[in-house]
Amino acid sequence: MIPKTKSLLPLFLITIIIFFIPNLTKASWEQTLGPRGIWANEIIHTDSTYWIATNQGVFSSPLNQINWTKHNNGLSNIDVFTMYAYDSILFTGGRGGICRSTDFGQTWSSSNQGITLGANSNYSDWINVFAQAGDTLFVGCKFTGLYFSLDKGLTWLGANAGLPVYYFNPPTSISEIKSILVTDSKIFVGCYYSDTIAFASRGTLQWTLAQATTQLLDPKQLINVNDTIYIGAGNEGVLRSNDNGYTWNIINNGMYANPWIQSIAHLSNGMLIAGSQGNGIYKTIDNGANWFQSNTGLPISTIAPYCMDINNGRILITSEYGIWYSDDNAQTWVEANDGLYYRDVNSMIVKNNFLYAGTDKGVWRSFDGYNWELTSNGLKKYLLQEHLKSERISSNSSFLMVSTGYGNFYCNDSLNWIQQPINSNYTSIVSYQDTFYISQWNNLYKFHNPAIIADTLLNGPRFASIDIKNSVIIASELSSMSGGPYSFYYSGNLGINWLTLDSLILGSSNNIVHTSTDFYTSLYSSLLSSPDGLTWSTVATGFNEDISTLYSYNDYLFVGTYDSTIYSSYNGTGWNNIKSNLPDGIINSIIVKDNYIYLGLRNQGVWRRLLTEVLDIHSVSGNSNQVIIYPNPVTEYLYINVDANITFDFEIFNSLGQLVISEYNVVSSSGFSIKTNSLNNGVYLIRVRTGNEIKSSKFIKI
Repeated sequence: MIPKTKSLLPLFLITIIIFFIPNLTKASWEQTLGPRGIWANEIIHTDSTYWIATNQGVFSSPLNQINWTKHNNGLSNIDVFTMYAYDSILFTGGRGGICRSTDFGQTWSSSNQGITLGANSNYSDWINVFAQAGDTLFVGCKFTGLYFSLDKGLTWLGANAGLPVYYFNPPTSISEIKSILVTDSKIFVGCYYSDTIAFASRGTLQWTLAQATTQLLDPKQLINVNDTIYIGAGNEGVLRSNDNGYTWNIINNGMYANPWIQSIAHLSNGMLIAGSQGNGIYKTIDNGANWFQSNTGLPISTIAPYCMDINNGRILITSEYGIWYSDDNAQTWVEANDGLYYRDVNSMIVKNNFLYAGTDKGVWRSFDGYNWELTSNGLKKYLLQEHLKSERISSNSSFLMVSTGYGNFYCNDSLNWIQQPINSNYTSIVSYQDTFYISQWNNLYKFHNPAIIADTLLNGPRFASIDIKNSVIIASELSSMSGGPYSFYYSGNLGINWLTLDSLILGSSNNIVHTSTDFYTSLYSSLLSSPDGLTWSTVATGFNEDISTLYSYNDYLFVGTYDSTIYSSYNGTGWNNIKSNLPDGIINSIIVKDNYIYLGLRNQGVWRRLLTEVLDIHSVSGNSNQVIIYPNPVTEYLYINVDANITFDFEIFNSLGQLVISEYNVVSSSGFSIKTNSLNNGVYLIRVRTGNEIKSSKFIKI
């Protein structure tokens, strides 16, 4: 049982309304080149334009210069699975059913008349695939089978008589239609769950089930090459039929076991390519008799090409990392993601001069803070999981740690990721004195080596976040176990003994950080502080939105919110809104590396700004201590005048944000001189700290 303190945490509601200091600089944030990419499901082309269906809506690009533009006006749901172009009309299919555009994607309207969407209250139907046979348009659905339209998609009729029924969820549903192929005489449909291909003559739509040497667990894509039909059949690989679809045979020679083929396309005589979920691109030059991988230029060999489009010799593939193209028959691949959304950056850490970012699709790193690469060794087989969202990332001297929805992983400098024995994802990871301290749903752990079973420090509540300063651990509760006020948990000896601090905090706190003097935590749109972790008070309120993240650097506090506003302060005083040109979106993470402050945004990648620009907008937050810095420009000596018997610190930074001169705990009753002979000519920033006040000023050395 954890002992409870009595009245240790009366929450002093001494609210200080935020005092905003004007931003006097015109400097702005810049978006780095990543981590970027979008979950692209399908690609098609019209006479002059590529179109892609993604989890963020519809995008288009000119054929001759790939640069994507969003077209979501009127879409019923931006999670779009498939697209089709028919007689100058564009169609989208996805979780919102069918949408139709007659103005080249400028506006969309729903077009689901006759289609049963969400017939079972527990299952929402969606659209998988389109196809065309003359003047008839076909669409395949997840739960309600096959439909066709004779009026260009305005109304739809069912065409399910004779198609197999499966008894899964919901019960007695028509098989999910994953693929449709129209030949001169027949229509083929790939039926998921019932594991087969059905075909019918174009005039009758009376369905016959094909025979195959194996169950077609996931018949994803059908193509016709000179009356030979190929199917990408998921885990079964590639199957081929030479008798108009009656019988099928597996042709996987050269592929790894269980290749999980998502897509297939014909390039030229005997040459085909197939997209594998787990092994990238396979290629054959002998009609499928033998296959080999062709992944040169792709970000990882496990990229999953969901769809392929071929136009005038150029191959484009869609994937969970966006769009890639090849102009040399799939020998090499080039990224084509300009204009597409960036990754959802959840957390960042600096280790060995690299900036690491945990995203919605694995861990990325950057040496220069601008260009990014995916670090995937050991994570390859997990990167395909939708739950590999890297929510927390941390490091000690030996290891990187990342927590995902699919488990927790660690690696050394070789970046070979290994899954940790503890599978449940972490809510917080902190490194202190080279030891990892972990909060999980119902436990707090510590370990130095992630391969070794962790020591349990505390169990019982559901933990949200932890922080450590001077051997004091503060842990916040994710949700109240009793239904009453939320609690903090306090240990003054690194987890040996604990106190439960009942508080008046009526909400979960997901952020705890510290400066040299105080702990800080967020509660909705307010900021609270504590000098010892035992007594807390509100020190700032009135932020535009709830606080999404906190970060501290050299006693500066940075607050990110859910509307992409970022505030900076020195030790909780003198707040500044430094959003400037940031786009709207949630700020998930903040970190400082070298000369820059970096922000990780929801679906916006990583943005950065020179640290000196952020520090420069701070000035004295009160008038209690007079600080005068002169002359400017300076040739030899720079002088600081402060009130008599005042102790102060000063730091001088060059234009790259590097600390070049500093001195601390200076006591002076008159002018204090700084010799600047060692400085090169140029612009510098001096920061003078007196108690809880700070003044920053630029000067020129000549």
